[in-house]
Amino acid sequence: MTADAVIFQMTAKKPTREAEQNLSPVPDSTAAAVLTEGQRVIRVGLLVVIAAFGVGGVMFGQAPLAGAVLASGVVKVADNRKSVQHLEGGIVKEIRVRNGDPVVAGQTLIVLEDERAAANLDLLAGQWEATAAKAARLQAERDVRPEPDFPARLRARAADARVADLLRMEITLFHTKRAALDRQLTSLDQQISEIDREQASLQAQFDAGKEANRLLAEEVGANEAGEQRQIVSKVQVLALKRAQQERLARQAELTGAMARSRQRREELRARATALRNQYSQAAADELTAVKATLADLDEKQRPSRDAVNRQAIVAPIAGQVVDLQLFTVGGVARPGERLLDIVPDSEPLLIEARIGLDDIDDLRLNQPADIRLTAYPTRTTPLLTGVVRYLSADQLVDARTGAPHYIAQVAVDAASLAQAGGRVRLQPGMRAEVFVKTGERTVIDYLLEPVAATLRRALREH
Repeated sequence: MTADAVIFQMTAKKPTREAEQNLSPVPDSTAAAVLTEGQRVIRVGLLVVIAAFGVGGVMFGQAPLAGAVLASGVVKVADNRKSVQHLEGGIVKEIRVRNGDPVVAGQTLIVLEDERAAANLDLLAGQWEATAAKAARLQAERDVRPEPDFPARLRARAADARVADLLRMEITLFHTKRAALDRQLTSLDQQISEIDREQASLQAQFDAGKEANRLLAEEVGANEAGEQRQIVSKVQVLALKRAQQERLARQAELTGAMARSRQRREELRARATALRNQYSQAAADELTAVKATLADLDEKQRPSRDAVNRQAIVAPIAGQVVDLQLFTVGGVARPGERLLDIVPDSEPLLIEARIGLDDIDDLRLNQPADIRLTAYPTRTTPLLTGVVRYLSADQLVDARTGAPHYIAQVAVDAASLAQAGGRVRLQPGMRAEVFVKTGERTVIDYLLEPVAATLRRALREH
């Protein structure tokens, strides 16, 4: 039996019993004609169906389909939120913010209390103040000033009883030492004044004796002339000459006395200068050691002062407080513990998506992407558009699950966000689905890709 006959039998309806009774025999030529006509109709129908499926399959296989890498992500701040920690920790004294509070840079968030740091700083500050007051006194002594010039830091705290006592003590010591020096210098000045008066007296005697010697020399000359004329006796001339020599001896004594007086005066002046120099030098020598101590105290104060200043924990940037970890005044903040986070105000928001290891090869910078925020209804919320701005250079590992992945950061297009109107608002922490467009491929490409990959592996194995 031919295939056409089989097909005809399969498609022909079986007559009912009544129809069989009413049928009359049909001639063989008529039956063959009917069979041939049915076969032709069926054959044409099958060809039409096959052609339709063939053309449709070819068109479907060649139809371009948009490719995309699907990844889950989360809305984040471009520069990440800032964690606030404390180096030493301490007891919580004040909590001045709550979750959601806006803060500005430098605003105090939490105040801690560390009695050891405060006590150490107070001790070192007291030592510094005493040393600084002493240094000011020694500088005044070294430069022989009338009063010490204390640092502004000490003058500003002069109302404090401890600082006032320090200043008073150093001023008293300064005046006591200065009074001792002045007494010694005054005594020397008095001795110098006496020598000056003595010098004046000796000088007056010397001048008077000089004039008397001149007159006596004239008298000797006149008597010598009289002796030659035998008017004056020789005894009288010799007496005058003896008196003249005595006068000259007296003048020599006066000259020596005046020289000795000048020498004593210079010695006294030298002693006065030496006292002043000794006073200044002693202060200068002591000041060198005191300044070294002062510098050492400055260095020791710095970490203690920093520790005390850090007890007031301030906001590093302007933003919003999130994930506050401290809620109890009197509680303990451990060293290095994260106390809270601040989401910056001025930083733009983006989508950070995790990309699978098999999909990273399809991604490039500046690739367009569609973004769907899962917090909003799918039917009424339009897709946002964005661009890939960052791809991690190496795979990362999730610390919780251990799953490897890559990071892609997608910047949201401001125009698409504006087109969505007030229906869509980006909020840090929101979940999102990211569709990174990778280009167009046909259905045949998708269907043949596994086959091609299998063939490539098989060829490499052989």
